[in-house]
Amino acid sequence: MKKTVLLLLFFQSILCTSQVFDTYMLRDNGPSDKRINMVIMGDGYAAADQNKFETDAANLINYLFTIQPFSNYENYFNVYAIKVISPESGVKHPGTATDVQEPVFPVSDPNNYMGTTFDFQNIHRCIYTPNTNITTAILAANVPFYDSAFVVVNSPEYGGCAGQYAYFSAHASANEILVHELGHSFSGLADEYWFAPTGESPNKTQDNNTSTNRWRNWLGTNGVGIYPFSENTSWYRPHQNCIMRYLGQPFCAVCSETTIERVHALQGPVDSYSPTETTIVLETGSVDFEVALILPVPNTLDFEWRLNNVVIDDENQIVTIEVDDLNPGANTLNFTVTDNTTMVRTENHQTVHFDVVSWQINNGPLGIDDISVFESSFVIYPNPSANVVFVKSNSKEMDTLTFELVNLTGKIIKTEKLNRDIYSVYAFDMGNIASQTYILNLYNESNGLIYSH
Repeated sequence: MKKTVLLLLFFQSILCTSQVFDTYMLRDNGPSDKRINMVIMGDGYAAADQNKFETDAANLINYLFTIQPFSNYENYFNVYAIKVISPESGVKHPGTATDVQEPVFPVSDPNNYMGTTFDFQNIHRCIYTPNTNITTAILAANVPFYDSAFVVVNSPEYGGCAGQYAYFSAHASANEILVHELGHSFSGLADEYWFAPTGESPNKTQDNNTSTNRWRNWLGTNGVGIYPFSENTSWYRPHQNCIMRYLGQPFCAVCSETTIERVHALQGPVDSYSPTETTIVLETGSVDFEVALILPVPNTLDFEWRLNNVVIDDENQIVTIEVDDLNPGANTLNFTVTDNTTMVRTENHQTVHFDVVSWQINNGPLGIDDISVFESSFVIYPNPSANVVFVKSNSKEMDTLTFELVNLTGKIIKTEKLNRDIYSVYAFDMGNIASQTYILNLYNESNGLIYSH
């Protein structure tokens, strides 16, 4: 899924003067438009501290990709390091926190580049900056195509906070702090060790009904339950020992699932494909079609090839199409891939993600004379649904989709042709149907059946 970074106009004055720093790659798994681009920066590292930053950054990233589910999807990430040089070493500590008897350690005011400081919002161990625009400007000048970014600050004291970006210290527990803070800034998770009045989130809810609770599909598995916060017993968390509560613990099943959904939303599994759009003349013989995939570890991808809506292969990433296999005129070859990881429970889960690569093959009087191709990613939600199913597509080439609802006996219950709205979302109203399992087929006018589930 190709990603675009929009630079807002109100950053213009900052961006014009933002400094370009030495930038290098810690993980290079593929082209930037086909990977989730993660960036690590340092603050409070002076010029003499840059070797230390390189060591700290390498240790952090090496550790991150030993932790599930980041380890499962390491191939989906590129990681860049920006060697931000601060005029002075260290992190500010004004000694103004109200949750401890200050100073817990000496008050200091080093001239660091991003202005990172302890005692942010009067919380002693909260490290943040009052001016995140500086961090944004550094990214815009050095890695403008980033998807996720965080800052390690040059202090041995414990601390960290996450908002737009995660900021945390180079404490002995920095590895664990990073994982926890990425739970916030990358996955959108809430803290579980205390109650924060931030509203509903994937791992925090006021709904304790086992039938409607947002993590109902995991209840009773891997320690997942509905546990009240001691500070406010009308709010609940899914686990008693998740890293969002205690450092040194793994992500619970709910938080792992949320993180994988974030990966799915940022990057689909299709790395490349061939042939690309081309004009050829081929009276006899064959053409090879191939899709390269970004594989999770272990591989959980499931795919199939369909020629004119008929499955022709579900084991190989390359198929050979003979001219004699084609109908006269237009033919459609679709490759559809879905991630069937058991770490995301699609049964009763809210979203389904899949990718399609589709070739239009014209078999003219003299054989194949034209091949065109497009790729698209889809999200279907909610699953299950009582009445309306929404489909979001990243393709600008598909204004119209045909929805077909089929019961398990093969009877077509409803079919409807729909146009997308301004947000590229299609809304299919299934009407008043009996509560049971159905198959949803999606057809594109140019490419035939593109999805069946």
